[in-house]
Amino acid sequence: MSTLIGTLIVAVIRTSMTYLNVEAQAQQIFFGVLMIVAIAMTIDRAKISTVK
Repeated sequence: MSTLIGTLIVAVIRTSMTYLNVEAQAQQIFFGVLMIVAIAMTIDRAKISTVK
């Protein structure tokens, strides 16, 4: 269910950016940064070992 909601949110944002005449390259940069942030937020930091 969360995948469907996420997909709908991305579709609405992409459509809104198109209606606002945002350039395609700027849209790609925005969604690239958005994906990096989303992945970084879902990583379980407790499982990552740090080297000291």
